[in-house]
Amino acid sequence: MVAAAAEHSLAPLNGPAPHVGVVGYLLGGGISLLARSHGFAADRVRAIEAVTPDAVLRRVTAASEPDLY
Repeated sequence: MVAAAAEHSLAPLNGPAPHVGVVGYLLGGGISLLARSHGFAADRVRAIEAVTPDAVLRRVTAASEPDLY
């Protein structure tokens, strides 16, 4: 998959554990093979859509919901 994505100037989410999903990868730090040259994936998260305990869907950003972000 990495080679196919590279043909389109893309890089897939990849990390050291193939069984980890996207959310776990990003929130767990996002340490990939590109971390040394491009930083952690978790540093690139700009917004998260989450359902809070009061059953409200929220779009969380650093500006709109800094406590949740």
